[in-house]
Amino acid sequence: MSWDVETNATLVVVGADALRSNLDDARQVISPRFIRVEGACVSSGSGNITFFEHASPTCGSLLTTMPGGPRLGAGVDACTGDVPRRISVRSFRLVTLLRRLRALGISRVELLKLDIQGSELDCLESATPELAMVDNILLEVQDVHGPSRLQMYEGSASLVEIDPFLERHGFRRQYCEWNRWGKSVREMNCLFARMTGRPVWMWATGNSRRKQSMVSYGLKRPRDVDIVRKLWTSDTGGFRV
Repeated sequence: MSWDVETNATLVVVGADALRSNLDDARQVISPRFIRVEGACVSSGSGNITFFEHASPTCGSLLTTMPGGPRLGAGVDACTGDVPRRISVRSFRLVTLLRRLRALGISRVELLKLDIQGSELDCLESATPELAMVDNILLEVQDVHGPSRLQMYEGSASLVEIDPFLERHGFRRQYCEWNRWGKSVREMNCLFARMTGRPVWMWATGNSRRKQSMVSYGLKRPRDVDIVRKLWTSDTGGFRV
């Protein structure tokens, strides 16, 4: 979201990562409106927790990889299939972070984006009851029934578990788009919108855009949002599909 921070003077972005090396990346240190939080989001509470660091800096996970699962990437870009390094990292509950934002005078979170390698549902469960201050949620998920030869991480949640949880908290899945680099393992980014009050009608992508915002507004679907028409773990593609 560096382009958004640089061009939108009203935007505040809070980015959390378990690895300090990711937070210290030069692309993140661009504005005082980019607030960095070190830690892994869990429902069990604060403290230290075991984290599996893979060769690719974007693929660290709290979950172990599936035995016999897919091999993504290689060498320094290995996401699965390599032997990860077990390290101890800080953890936090999302409800704590949201309450701190509220204390700073931030009453609404327009977009909550989660890409945490299979632990998305656990992180969301740690946000209650403060999920009420969130308008839209974009999360990465694999559309596979586990255990499966395509499943990347043991214990990762699919839409059949995530959909009813978020529906109980007032969200409805709008659509899923293909993750450009994970299509072979049915990895996608799904947008959920709050259906109470006056929600912001947003389109958001988890795929990189060059010199362009990751979000847009209005009824018309952006051309580069590659919508998934048919899912394995749900009977519907989403409210906007």
